[in-house]
Amino acid sequence: MINHKCLKERNRTLSLSSAISHSFLYLAALHRSLARGYPNDHTTYGLLSGVFQASSSLGAFVGPSVGGILLEHVGYRMSTAVLVAEELVLIGVLIIYTFYNMATSKKVVDDEKRFLLHKPTSST
Repeated sequence: MINHKCLKERNRTLSLSSAISHSFLYLAALHRSLARGYPNDHTTYGLLSGVFQASSSLGAFVGPSVGGILLEHVGYRMSTAVLVAEELVLIGVLIIYTFYNMATSKKVVDDEKRFLLHKPTSST
């Protein structure tokens, strides 16, 4: 018998963790977009929100579909191995991107530090 209270709690926890991670990713994407020259107005916010919603909806559709097909055709053990391999590849891509980003975005980091260290002059 399925414990529905346990399932509800699990879904609530997953939703909360997803919301927290999306908010931090959105802020990081917003800062990166502004550093690359996008305007600091509602058009940039709308563009980023649209990208996040589209990718979330695509993942909500593709994930269970591919998972179900994989489970039916190769079984549970091999499906788990495929998912672990996929996660390892994604972690590798993330590490490579992080190091590449750190090496190429030194100027942006220096500009942000300079702005934080020096008070902007007020024009009155």
